[in-house]
Amino acid sequence: MKFNLFNSILCFLLFIKNYSIHAQCKFNPNTNEGYMQIWNFEHHSSQYFLFLTFMISNQGKGDLNNGLTIYFFDKLKNKEYLKTLEFTNKHLKAIPDDLQIELENHSKLKLTSNKILIDANSGEDKPIFKLKIEIPLNINDKNTTIDSYLDIKNNTISYKIIYFLPQRIKFRFKENHYQSFGAIGMECLHTKDNPLDIANSFYFIRNFDIKHKFFLFYLDNENQKHNGYIHYYNTSFPILNEYKITINNKFFLESDQCKISSKELKYIGGFYVLNNVSMILRWFLKLIGIDPFIKHYRSSLYLNCKNKINYFPMVQFTHIQLKQ
Repeated sequence: MKFNLFNSILCFLLFIKNYSIHAQCKFNPNTNEGYMQIWNFEHHSSQYFLFLTFMISNQGKGDLNNGLTIYFFDKLKNKEYLKTLEFTNKHLKAIPDDLQIELENHSKLKLTSNKILIDANSGEDKPIFKLKIEIPLNINDKNTTIDSYLDIKNNTISYKIIYFLPQRIKFRFKENHYQSFGAIGMECLHTKDNPLDIANSFYFIRNFDIKHKFFLFYLDNENQKHNGYIHYYNTSFPILNEYKITINNKFFLESDQCKISSKELKYIGGFYVLNNVSMILRWFLKLIGIDPFIKHYRSSLYLNCKNKINYFPMVQFTHIQLKQ
């Protein structure tokens, strides 16, 4: 069975608890149907937006379907590239309690000697997209990470975001070689259970500024008393159902205690999920009422809590809508 891309994109969303690096970033498989782990890599510069997703999941019990999604957006040319690769567990190489993952097309994600190695290619005989980089890090340094969890209907989804210093990366797209200097970040998500039925929409907002860290997750679910978390600097607090959300080319989230407002949301890329999956999977998702899209924006945020205003420039805003 091929892995469900929809799960991979869907999952790119949740957070908060002091789980260890073992829980979030190392391969920690489970036999539950609905288990999944996501590793996202992002790069932003003035011209390019690059988003890679490695994913391992169970669509049946213990089957470890896996794959890779590559999204590349040239902002100046307003051109984008999307490639989704779906694999069974037949050729998956992954070591439990470690981060040593190799997929069927030889794309790799590895942690060795305090470096993250990412080797991602689009899989054709002459790959349209190819990236191979090494990023130095101290993955256990709490000053460079945010850890989160969210309990929803007795399920726990854990999240870690890792901040890196801005740096230059190199990659190949079609016949051209690119260099790009800008912000980079990595996200690790883990859940033992399937989160598909918990909300119609998710809002996932974060920056990759190691000195001014900001992270917000909000799920649109009227039945939840606790709909997410806000993290900034070394402070965190839950988003309760007293908060009201408004989106009209800007983002507002407010209660009596705190208010978050953005400048105008600038679209930087996204796609309709069902355009990029197999016909069988597309038919099945539509049959059960799932019609998802994902959109990325950039903006700046003002956080006003108890009359203290914090400003966060260059924040990424992601909206994932699951059902129309």
